[in-house]
Amino acid sequence: MTILVPSFVWPLLLGADALLIAYLVLAVRRYGGVHARGLALGVGGALTVWFAGMIALSASGAFVAGAGGPPTIALGVFPPLIIGGAGLVFSRTIRTKALAIPQPWLVAVQSLRMLGIVFVILLGYGVLPPQFALPAGWGDFVVGALAPLVAYALAREHPWARSLTVAWNILGIMDLLVALGMGALSAPSAIRIFHGSPSTGVMAQLPLSMIPVFAVPIFLILHVVSLLGIIRARTGGGSLAQAVLSRA
Repeated sequence: MTILVPSFVWPLLLGADALLIAYLVLAVRRYGGVHARGLALGVGGALTVWFAGMIALSASGAFVAGAGGPPTIALGVFPPLIIGGAGLVFSRTIRTKALAIPQPWLVAVQSLRMLGIVFVILLGYGVLPPQFALPAGWGDFVVGALAPLVAYALAREHPWARSLTVAWNILGIMDLLVALGMGALSAPSAIRIFHGSPSTGVMAQLPLSMIPVFAVPIFLILHVVSLLGIIRARTGGGSLAQAVLSRA
């Protein structure tokens, strides 16, 4: 049976992805240093190509798994995480440029995750199963709603802001991992353990596929960059902003 996603979801999710790209390009443009303009163009171009590529692959059905096959959506989720993680670990330039973005900027953009409440709405439409929609939807909404508050605490440099940010980052990472896990275990594939109807198969198709293959890797990498910034701030001493920006 074909499950149709309500039409309002398309502009909501694709518009959020466009805002995410624009926000990251602006952050790099403002804090990228001497070559910020060229760096911002490069980041914008890379994100746009990645976005377009995921759209094309989703439209072709590349992420739709067979009932007895592997969860092929992993091919869209893990490569950007591996590439981004390798860049942070092995490239001092990438790590320095990423950590040059102030913590409030890294955190505030995750307010877009409040749109995760669409999972709960789609549960009501019979599009998604509860074991995925409830933890993923409410988890994203809570993390996204807390993001502006955490960003404000960081901007004001409250003494407890760093500890709050660490806790919030861990919560955000756990939310995404739970969503990915429940999504995989509820989708038609060889590892499925939740066999009720509906499945999460619709998450491998447009427009919902753009969440796991585009937005989720970006949000996970931003969490990691934020945690790295907090670690450097704590080991480097001084104010949060000075500790992060002095490394740029």
